Amino acid sequence: MRSKYGMPRAKYGQIKVKYGYSQYNGEDYFMCYGGHLGGRRDVRLLMNALNDRQYNRLDDKYEPSLIDQLESRGYDTRTLTISVEKHSDQLKGDDDE
Repeated sequence: MRSKYGMPRAKYGQIKVKYGYSQYNGEDYFMCYGGHLGGRRDVRLLMNALNDRQYNRLDDKYEPSLIDQLESRGYDTRTLTISVEKHSDQLKGDDDE
């Protein structure tokens, strides 16, 4: 049975994170970028901000990720969608710096 969630697609100069469905991975958070240089790195930055658990040395434990915190507060994170576009002047040079 097919899920109601599809794979996200991004236009050139855009990064997107969305809950979706893949025939290989099933339902999960997916990231995509619109083919510009540096897009993979930018998407990783965004996914790390959502999923990483920071180590708290004082309490000797890991803090919950942003996704975990939202779920614990009652939010349905399957509805999470993030879309960010580069400034148009940044796309002209399209450098990887």
